[in-house]
Amino acid sequence: MAAAAASPPPPSSAAHENKKKPEEERDVNNMAQAEVTNVFNLQDQEEAVTKMLQSTSMGQYYLGQTKMEDFFIPDRTYVPHNKYAEEEEEEGGGGDELPVLDFSVAAESPSSKKTENGGEPNPQQHHQDYATRKQALISQLLVAAESWGFFGVVNHGISLELISRMQAHAHRFFQLPLQEKLKGSPNGSLLYSYTTGSVDVLPTKWWNESLQLIWTQEQVQLFCDRIVWSQDHHDAHYNPNSFREDFLEFTAALGELGRRIMELLAEGLGLHPDAFNRHFRAESHSTLRLNYYPPCPHPDKIEGMYEHSDASMISILHQDQVGGLQILRNGKWVGVRPDPASFVVNIGEIVMLMSNERFSSVVHRAVANSSEPRLSMVFFCVPVHEDVLTVAEGLIDATHPARFTPFNWGDYLKILWKKDRPDYYRPGKTSSTKTSGEEEVDNKES
Repeated sequence: MAAAAASPPPPSSAAHENKKKPEEERDVNNMAQAEVTNVFNLQDQEEAVTKMLQSTSMGQYYLGQTKMEDFFIPDRTYVPHNKYAEEEEEEGGGGDELPVLDFSVAAESPSSKKTENGGEPNPQQHHQDYATRKQALISQLLVAAESWGFFGVVNHGISLELISRMQAHAHRFFQLPLQEKLKGSPNGSLLYSYTTGSVDVLPTKWWNESLQLIWTQEQVQLFCDRIVWSQDHHDAHYNPNSFREDFLEFTAALGELGRRIMELLAEGLGLHPDAFNRHFRAESHSTLRLNYYPPCPHPDKIEGMYEHSDASMISILHQDQVGGLQILRNGKWVGVRPDPASFVVNIGEIVMLMSNERFSSVVHRAVANSSEPRLSMVFFCVPVHEDVLTVAEGLIDATHPARFTPFNWGDYLKILWKKDRPDYYRPGKTSSTKTSGEEEVDNKES
């Protein structure tokens, strides 16, 4: 497929990013606001929609309640969206390349592989070969989880065609008029959905829009029933049921990939293979989030999504060819080069804590650019709200005491986006010991 085979754009310098003609900058600056001129009346919206717009960064901008300068981040360390580790190495900066793991063995059974000529393998020889390759993958996975907290995954078993269809659905949605997208705002039984940027409780304003849905058929159908997908500039024959079907197929496949990853992580720690997965079940509020980053006139001063770590067990991300995902490593921002055939996986705070901090949950961000929109799709594997989460006994001894007390993910949501892990998950304190001013915030991340 042409879309899947697209290559990343050539790198550009920071100076090139900032040399934009004044008239071009005005065009980009006014694009979003022009969309709502004379067609958007705040009084016509439901109370929940109005509240969402007035309490989110892009919503306030669309309404003219904030200026471009309000998005600026002082003293921000800027690295262009399409500068990657290998280019730093060529420039003498000692590049650092994200580890990429071949997951083909994880999809096999010990007796599934045929010989090169299609015949039946020697069972004993194949079992030994399978065990050797699986152990090699586990070893690589442990190194990546401990030293990086991030890794790429190829040969993951999810078709490029399905990925391409989901990208097409996402672009179709984000190109709808704002008035139509707002019909999919969180309201009533629809727990997550369309939002415009970051919420007010965060310290910075993000330059993005997002669509986030829980992976159940009920939640996806509630969303689809609200949206009129076919506009004048869209294909009138578009079948909205295809969004629901592809969304459910995609999230089921990502959920299965997440289970395979967490099973191998558990085995690598010497735990029961189900140590993490027993908390990752169908009734969890795991979500797929589609992130859309419009062209930004000041990518050197404005963040697409501010630096954060994920409050998930693990997160599985696919980004388009534009680039913009950056990881904080050894005090420097490292860009992750897009690959249409791979996913980028990162360890979330929950698995980090359950591993007694053997694994790292690493800070990352999304960088905007001034020339073209960017799309990413990220699946958050999360535990069931009520499950009590704790460190496995096999990871605790006299020299490695438990580094946190038991908790559940529902409580953990209440301190989401805090810069440091909460003290009340440390031994000797309880989840009832909270600091003042803590509020529950939705799980909306990169």
